[in-house]
Amino acid sequence: LANEDAADNEEAKPLLEEAVAAAERAVRSTLGDEIWNGKHEFWHVLRARPYLRAQAALAYCLWEGGEHEAAIAIFQHMLQLDPQDHQNLRYPLAVCLLDTGRDEELTTLLKQYDDDDSSAHWLYTRALLAFKHTGSNAHSLDALDAAFDCNRAIPLCIVGLAQPPQSIMQDFSPGGEHESREYLMGNLRFWVSTPGAMLWMAERLTRQLRQMEAKLGE
Repeated sequence: LANEDAADNEEAKPLLEEAVAAAERAVRSTLGDEIWNGKHEFWHVLRARPYLRAQAALAYCLWEGGEHEAAIAIFQHMLQLDPQDHQNLRYPLAVCLLDTGRDEELTTLLKQYDDDDSSAHWLYTRALLAFKHTGSNAHSLDALDAAFDCNRAIPLCIVGLAQPPQSIMQDFSPGGEHESREYLMGNLRFWVSTPGAMLWMAERLTRQLRQMEAKLGE
């Protein structure tokens, strides 16, 4: 009902809250209270998945409606129940934390999924946060280089050397246009608002392009 019939977030919110409550009742009635004690892999319990999905939908709705603290709390709770993050909620949570200036919590989140080296969203977020707090140094430059290697379309768009894709691609692939568009839609403003970040990226990109040009000329 929230997805199909609600005209806006205001109408969707109570429906999603009902969905969460119904899903929680179903989990408790069939699996008991022990499912909530953290000893289970929540996602692998099929009857618990509707609860996770309903909560995620509610979190998105709350965020779009301006209830940022409540949305962040739900996203964080979902990652506690499903540390492997089968719903990929760490990515919207990272955007929420950046948007609200909760850098310490974002640092903790990045460390929690430190092995995520195939997502441009994660790598560019890591690079931006490193630059924001330590400036240009070996650590932040290594992080930026890793992000470049993952998706080179993003820096070209950020510094104005290319236009971001205007439509969502049907086939998603790491490093592709879909990934760059999704990242830029949610995160470009953070690069713009962080003093010196765009110039830092442009200088690093220029250096890499010159190195590539020199190799081609050999």
